Amino acid sequence: AKRTPLLAFFMLLFTFSSIGLPGLNGFAGEFLLLTGMFQRGFTDVSPLGGDLRWIAVLAVTGVVLGAWYMLYLVQRTFFGRLKEPPHEPDSRPIRDLSLREVSALAPLAVFVFWIGLHPAFFLDRMSGTLDPLATELNQRFNDGMTPASAAQAPKLPAASAEVARQ
Repeated sequence: AKRTPLLAFFMLLFTFSSIGLPGLNGFAGEFLLLTGMFQRGFTDVSPLGGDLRWIAVLAVTGVVLGAWYMLYLVQRTFFGRLKEPPHEPDSRPIRDLSLREVSALAPLAVFVFWIGLHPAFFLDRMSGTLDPLATELNQRFNDGMTPASAAQAPKLPAASAEVARQ
């Protein structure tokens, strides 16, 4: 990280994004996904029954193990002991990112923060397509139930943007 601080910065930013750090884009997606899985898994109205609970718990376990692995990777790559091959006379020295490479990564970094801090901006644009699908799925799900169990069943969210606002 001392020799290539820009590369280390972008790698750390995108790693944090990938593991779902709050305020970054990965958190918005993971939060919506895991919230939906736990809501459906622990309402006892899922067609899969209790199996959905185990799937939700395994998903969280996978998220934790993935975060551990990726942080371990960053630590060993940028903050571990420096290991270099023997210096060859015709080899070029290690350089940090060039201006061209930073200008290619900077817009991605902007989107990482934009999506993480204001996901409704993007989710609202998808709601026109997702609302009819969610309504149809909700209707199909509730049609397959008895009237007594349908009254107790939670409704699927009408739009993913509404879930993000809550």
